[in-house]
Amino acid sequence: MLRAWAALLRLYIYGYLNRVHSSLALCVLGYNLTRVLNIVGTKPLLAAVRA
Repeated sequence: MLRAWAALLRLYIYGYLNRVHSSLALCVLGYNLTRVLNIVGTKPLLAAVRA
C-alpha cells in the first residue's frame, strides 16, 4: 500500500498524470483507515461509526 502511494505521489508531483489526485486520495484514505484499525481496533471503530 505504501509503495503504491509513493508511486502515485511521484507521478502527481512531476505532473505526468492529471487524474492522479483522486487515486492518491483513495490510497491515503486506505492507509489511514488501516492505521486506525491497528490502533483502535475493530469493535470500537464500528461503535464510533454507528454512533
